[in-house]
Amino acid sequence: QRQKPYQEHQDNLLTSNIPTSSIRSLMGTFGRLPVGEFSLRYLASVGLGGLVRLEVRFGNIEGKALADVAASLPRLEDLAFSGTGVEDDLASLAPLAASLKKLDLYCCHKIGGSIASLVFFTKLVKLRISNCGGSGNESNHVVGDISSFSKLDMKLEEISLNLCDRVTGHLSSLHSLSAYLKKLALYKCRGISGDLSSLSSLTRLTHLELGSDNLSHGGLVGELSSLTALTCL
Repeated sequence: QRQKPYQEHQDNLLTSNIPTSSIRSLMGTFGRLPVGEFSLRYLASVGLGGLVRLEVRFGNIEGKALADVAASLPRLEDLAFSGTGVEDDLASLAPLAASLKKLDLYCCHKIGGSIASLVFFTKLVKLRISNCGGSGNESNHVVGDISSFSKLDMKLEEISLNLCDRVTGHLSSLHSLSAYLKKLALYKCRGISGDLSSLSSLTRLTHLELGSDNLSHGGLVGELSSLTALTCL
């Protein structure tokens, strides 16, 4: 009788000549990681609890995977999920507040919660939550105010919140990140308001992504000419 894909993957890890304790990064695309029965807790059980990077793109992962990541991989510094069926809340990542440096969630329509739950992630330098939430369930929307990022000693170099239309806030609240922020992407974030001139204080900004919706239907005003002071763009 043919073994299930998950069991096969277990056996491959256990019989591999590579010591699992030396594996620091694990990536999978289109189901090359075990699909359907994928268990993040299993990674810790075979000695992969020391992973610092986990990237899963378009794998058949469902359920409370963010909570499993936080519980099983306490040293994680870089987490990326794209196109998965994970249904969870950003707050589930709280146990990783002391270690996580990069969070990349793309096209995960069942992940929601408030960006305010990330303000204690003081090592976070890259935050990308794009095209997430909005699966129809009100609890699955990504919400919150971008002013949350200015309340603690965060050193964010990238904030990408494209298509998170429930996120709110004023551009001026990003001033506290002026010494760090290099990339800002707010395409179709219609809840963001303020004058474009507010961005002139972000002198390290090299990438700015907005859309016509931000100006025509959103709360942003001002002239693009006000951004000429951003010489790094």
